[in-house]
Amino acid sequence: MKRIPYISIILENREGEVLLLLRDNKSTITCPNHWTLIGGKVESNETPEMAAHRELEAETGLKTDLSFWKRYDREHTLFIVDQYVYVGKVDASRELLVLGRDFQFFKPCEIQHLKIGYGFQSLLNEYFLTHTDNSYVHHSLSPRRLWQDLTHPLSRGIFTREGIHRISHARTGRDIHW
Repeated sequence: MKRIPYISIILENREGEVLLLLRDNKSTITCPNHWTLIGGKVESNETPEMAAHRELEAETGLKTDLSFWKRYDREHTLFIVDQYVYVGKVDASRELLVLGRDFQFFKPCEIQHLKIGYGFQSLLNEYFLTHTDNSYVHHSLSPRRLWQDLTHPLSRGIFTREGIHRISHARTGRDIHW
């Protein structure tokens, strides 16, 4: 089966939220009315990194540093997607020029309730579990318990590979330290 390179970008703001774009609700496009990452096809005259910067500027109007995170194969009905994933940070206060119906920054606990396109739900889960500078990451709980804690609407915490350092209740703001 033919392999076609695509890029996606996980763009995170200062609050640890990631930017998702809502695709148009047209039956003629893939994943209509689904939230997705910034991204697109790598053109024949460019590298995946060049494509990532092109797509970022085209879809958001932003220019920022991007770092390569991972590469994997993603199934498509007609070909195999050679998926390159880049990550970047952005100041959420800047205005974004976004293609599609809508855009929004989401916390990890909010993403589970969305219709995510292209199988990016598991990619986002992995991102939140592996990026130690993200305030939602830790590795000492079982994956099931971790996801329950992360997605509880009243929980917000600082998690690292060494364990839970603090959880704060969203309504009261009280911290519980370990």
